[in-house]
Amino acid sequence: MTKLKTPKIEFRDSDIFNIKNKIKNSNFDTTNELTNTLSAYHISNSQNTRDLVIQKSLGTTIQILAHQIMCAKKVKNEFNGRVILADEVGLGKTIEAGILLKEYFVTGMIKNALILTPPSLRTQWQEELKSKFDLDFVVKEDKRFEGFDKHDMQINFQRVL
Repeated sequence: MTKLKTPKIEFRDSDIFNIKNKIKNSNFDTTNELTNTLSAYHISNSQNTRDLVIQKSLGTTIQILAHQIMCAKKVKNEFNGRVILADEVGLGKTIEAGILLKEYFVTGMIKNALILTPPSLRTQWQEELKSKFDLDFVVKEDKRFEGFDKHDMQINFQRVL
């Protein structure tokens, strides 16, 4: 079979379905396969450049800073949520995580979440996520706690040795 020529495309988004390599390597046996792959790339790229679904509703409950929105967009659109949020104390990691968690739950990207924090921060995370994002996480000491496999949203702790 003859490989089909593909147009040169600049890739900037993440590619969990390996669309980029298929296009770069001209890895198509039929015109229909090329058309479908280019359509998949277009859909994937257009979704990655959009604003967050929850973005307009964020300012109604708390003040969100521009760098927190930029962080959430970058994590969602470029890294598919596969990051560790690590920054100086007080720069809004809880807010950034809350934005992402709310976005992922609202859009159906996740159905459950586990947050690991130092023991001293569990209650703070639980309270902030509830009051600022209406995300009802359970901690082990909570009266509602029924077991680790019974809750979709949990906060637990990681001891540092």
